[in-house]
Amino acid sequence: MKKQNLLYLIISIMIFGIVSAQAENILLNPGFETGGGEAVPDHWTVVQAAWWITDPQYVYSGTGSVQCNGWGEWGEVKQTYESAMLANQTVTATVWAMIWREAIISNGWNGAVLSIMETGFVTPLATTNFVNSTSEKGVWHKGIVIADLYPDSDSIEILLQCAAVPDWTYCQTPVYFDNASLEVVIPEPGMVLSLLGLLFLRRRRE
Repeated sequence: MKKQNLLYLIISIMIFGIVSAQAENILLNPGFETGGGEAVPDHWTVVQAAWWITDPQYVYSGTGSVQCNGWGEWGEVKQTYESAMLANQTVTATVWAMIWREAIISNGWNGAVLSIMETGFVTPLATTNFVNSTSEKGVWHKGIVIADLYPDSDSIEILLQCAAVPDWTYCQTPVYFDNASLEVVIPEPGMVLSLLGLLFLRRRRE
């Protein structure tokens, strides 16, 4: 009977830990509100042809955004997140993006691209070209991707790109990104530890 009660308590701890877990945006400076030297957004890595800007006409909300080049050249920024708790998780990335009203974009993989990558790999876990030649120009569009991570995943990246595949006119416009998110389920350790404490006390009494 004591073993059965102990089993019930362990199951309760597991269920309670899952229920109390919450999806949180783990990105630093997700709205590009601050930037450092050479116009680089804080906590983001500029891979190529990208700049932190504060021009209000190219900001979705707040005071800053990031511009990725589009004059026939790829522009890209990324941010990395490392945690052993990523294993087997489902993560969601979102961002808003806009192109000029005068934008010239050819068909194909051109325009605003959002991707989730496993660090060190070149093939995305999930990706979308959500602003392209068919998108309305001069307005903000929201991109979203969802990725199922591997059992050994411990580091992922969110990539924001202005794609410019050589296809006649390419992508003759900058792409502006703002309000990015990378949501990961973060368990509430305090609640789980409290239940583990109850389990320890119960075992001592028995």
